[in-house]
Amino acid sequence: MSNSIQHPVTPVGEFQAHFGATPGTLDAKAECEKWQRLCAELLAERDRLRAELAKEQAAHERTVLTMMRDEVDPNLTMEAIYASIDRETSFEQLIAELRAEVEAGK
Repeated sequence: MSNSIQHPVTPVGEFQAHFGATPGTLDAKAECEKWQRLCAELLAERDRLRAELAKEQAAHERTVLTMMRDEVDPNLTMEAIYASIDRETSFEQLIAELRAEVEAGK
């Protein structure tokens, strides 16, 4: 049966996984080149993940906008809009309600 426990990754372990040697045991120039190569790989992965995230965000925004658009009633008339306006609540009451919501959120 395989062990499914995840062990924390250490810099030394990561280096050995990529290069097969403990840091500091290789020629300084060769080790520097290996670190530069690893850094380049990580930067490329970061760029790939950023592009993937941007695609996911754009897809999410399209979905949200589509849902918002679908909630709008295209048959709504100006009379219906004016009829739905609350004319009984004053601005002072609205401001008091908003302040109470802000205070409750703190």
